[in-house]
Amino acid sequence: MKADLTMSFLTDPKHLWLEVESTTREQAWSQSRACATPWARWNAYLNLVCLDVFLPWLNEEHNLKGKVWPHPGTVLSFSELVQGVCISVGDLRLVLVPSDTLDWGRMYIAQEWIDIPNWIANYYLATNLNCDAGWLQVIGFAAHQTVKDCGIYESEDRQYEVNISALTQDLNALWLTRQFCDLPQKTQVGTAPMPLTQAQNLMTRLGNPAVIWPRLSVPFEQWRQLVQHGGWRQQLSDRRQGVSSLGSVSQWLRTQLPEAIQDMGWQLITLPLMPEGARGNDPQPSSQILLRQLIVAGLAYELRIFPLPTKTHHWRVELHSLGLGRSIPEGMKLILLTEDLQPFENNVATASLPTEVLGLEVVMEPGEGLVWQTSPLAEDYDQEILYF
Repeated sequence: MKADLTMSFLTDPKHLWLEVESTTREQAWSQSRACATPWARWNAYLNLVCLDVFLPWLNEEHNLKGKVWPHPGTVLSFSELVQGVCISVGDLRLVLVPSDTLDWGRMYIAQEWIDIPNWIANYYLATNLNCDAGWLQVIGFAAHQTVKDCGIYESEDRQYEVNISALTQDLNALWLTRQFCDLPQKTQVGTAPMPLTQAQNLMTRLGNPAVIWPRLSVPFEQWRQLVQHGGWRQQLSDRRQGVSSLGSVSQWLRTQLPEAIQDMGWQLITLPLMPEGARGNDPQPSSQILLRQLIVAGLAYELRIFPLPTKTHHWRVELHSLGLGRSIPEGMKLILLTEDLQPFENNVATASLPTEVLGLEVVMEPGEGLVWQTSPLAEDYDQEILYF
């Protein structure tokens, strides 16, 4: 049955009204069942429905290429922990804040979206979802600075309350702001890494689904340090949902990639490797290589990871430029960090001149984790931990 939006539009034409198909609701509910608690399941359902309705409209209506930030496979990991879902359009970020209540007087935004540096968005959109009637109403939006200036922080629930009167209700104004005005700078907050043992202890404690509100169970500073790390956030969500370990790079190269790793953009291919000391006309052995494509400063690159065949526990990580005649520009960096984001000896490769490949070699004992990074950061970058 289709929703009749005509009356809703006539009574409130300044808001955007979008139809929600029954198949969209059914699919979202099916996906949300993976979450650990009733609150998380309902939260995931609202996030997924809003995303599945708003994102296609955004891309079709405005001829954009918006996508889930950091990638579609993370919607459930965020939904397990916090309300809201993020969309990126180039360097612009929008957070959809769903509600299923009739109290349109206020928008409530989880503190994480406002005060965790790598979660911060440019704009926050208040949405109201009526599942029974089959419609989604986009009430308006507020810039990050507006939330900080006009929002009321509620310490008990760790959220910002923004009166609807402070929102810009005409969505066209968002695109005019985007086109003609400088975007507000994202607030930067200290990002000191948490010690690995502390993070592991917190994940063990908060990963128990019997802890109904993990985000409220520890001081915000500890929570921020834990979940701003993409790899730890994903592990925490996986534990709460009963998801087993996804394995290691060594296992993937011998077997196949788990679907969750493919969702992050990784794939396996077979390429010839040049052994150390070999000449260009020597026979070259083939090897499985783990790779993913990246966009950095608008250009395409490929990140490759493979074992060195002549050395035990030795791995090579390479950044390749893609595109005919393109090079990695001078000053660009490939960076490797420990699981808890600590540098180590010879962990950075810097292009001193334009080059086709940047590479690093590391010794990884079984079970050790590694985090990759580029400078400048790759588009929609989110820290992930690769175990070896």
